[in-house]
Amino acid sequence: MITQNQVKIYNSFRGDMDGLLRVSQREQNGIINTADGPLIASLIQDIHLVKNGLASTIFARELRERLWQNCDSEETINELNNTEQYLS
Repeated sequence: MITQNQVKIYNSFRGDMDGLLRVSQREQNGIINTADGPLIASLIQDIHLVKNGLASTIFARELRERLWQNCDSEETINELNNTEQYLS
């Protein structure tokens, strides 16, 4: 499950998972694992597709379902919705 804290840490590194793994502080270690980062990035990318009208209604509905399946709370979903899309 993705948590609001994970999204905040992801944002603090602007989506740079390599940077997170290299320089994260002790209390951040283990909060985001190698599977969580790509999932957060994928959800953010899909949110931006929907926000910019580049996705179908079905895609938007499926995204809402994926958000509820992968996030622990509505606050986490809101945090994802307010996240900038970081392009690598």
